[in-house]
Amino acid sequence: MEEQLQYLLDRLALEDQIKLYAHFLDTKQFDRMFEVFAPGAWVDYTTTGGAKGPVEETKEYLKVGLAQFRSQHLATNIMAEIAEDRKTAKTTHLLFNPMTMDLKGKDYTFFCGLFYDCEWIMTEQGVWKVTKMVERDSYMFRPPVDKR
Repeated sequence: MEEQLQYLLDRLALEDQIKLYAHFLDTKQFDRMFEVFAPGAWVDYTTTGGAKGPVEETKEYLKVGLAQFRSQHLATNIMAEIAEDRKTAKTTHLLFNPMTMDLKGKDYTFFCGLFYDCEWIMTEQGVWKVTKMVERDSYMFRPPVDKR
């Protein structure tokens, strides 16, 4: 029973971190990304046409790339594999992402969907941090064609 309870606590902590990441994206608090990511974590946004590399560099990409959008990163269907020793974990979650931008003076909304595969470590402070995050299998519905 204690093992099951610890799994649930870890799973909820991982889910909280995933949702915190989404919150930071939507509120454009990119400088707070290290509350979720370990230093030097690897991030790959190439499936949506974005950057890949260390989180320190991809954070700068997000600042520029998401500046024109209002967004809602809705993370769901979170699956977690937590190592028996609780030092590492892997998660996969689905992201549904409505985004709105100004296009020719009017709001234009489109939708993105994708999966995130994440690898995690448990820090000495007892906090789960992402060491690797990869987007995959993306789609866009009504993608904008910027003809301003």
